[in-house]
Amino acid sequence: MNSLKPMFWMMLCFLIGLGGCRSKDCIGDIPGETANSADSGANNNNPGTTPTDPGNTNPGGGTNLEPKPPVQLSPEEQIVQAIQNGEIDSARTLLLVDPTLVKTIDEETGASLLIIATQFNKPTMVQFLIRLGIDTELTDKEGNNAAFYADELGNELLVSLINGELTEEGINIAFLEETEKSNIDGLKFLIDLGADVNTIDEDNGGRGALTIAIGKGEIDLIQFLLEQGVSTMLKVRGRDITASDYARRTRATEEVIAFLENWESSNP
Repeated sequence: MNSLKPMFWMMLCFLIGLGGCRSKDCIGDIPGETANSADSGANNNNPGTTPTDPGNTNPGGGTNLEPKPPVQLSPEEQIVQAIQNGEIDSARTLLLVDPTLVKTIDEETGASLLIIATQFNKPTMVQFLIRLGIDTELTDKEGNNAAFYADELGNELLVSLINGELTEEGINIAFLEETEKSNIDGLKFLIDLGADVNTIDEDNGGRGALTIAIGKGEIDLIQFLLEQGVSTMLKVRGRDITASDYARRTRATEEVIAFLENWESSNP
């Protein structure tokens, strides 16, 4: 009688349309049910496991794209870049290969190489281009030439250079004049242009930059000149004399004298 009980319930479920009945009373324990029910949320096609993402074909996290080759600049773009960076050697090399590059004009602004060098405040590059014979009167799309931009920068020395008023001899004269003004930035500019830091004005008592600086009593100016290679052995009225002796004879301050003596002993 007991063996007929499960069969009876199965028949009953079938007859009332409940073929999916899974009651243990109906069919007893179902093999594997305990294991499957423990995997909540499992994939029906893969019981007991968590689905993986089939799209991740590069578990390393990198990219399969090939690196792009570096952009190749045209010769015109290269010369403009060299001018902007003040790279005279690079510019010289490019111009040796193709001298016509000196006529390069920026397509966007209409600026010549001289205008570009001026805008980027590169005095040595300006001088280099002028020596090559570049036209200093060329204008850009705004109608401005290089001298205009030099004036806009407030750089009088650069204006003079572009206008042809600052020759090689004039650079040395300007070096003494800028020392008189205590204009260290101007001195740096002239040094970049090749000024002789030991130049002497024979028409004015043989004065040099260091004698001028000692007379002004400015330690910062004296130190700058010495760091640029100005000699501490001076020639005054045809006689050789050390800078410290000159300072004593001209009654410079004790601070200036001590500074020069210390420099001379440290740099024999």
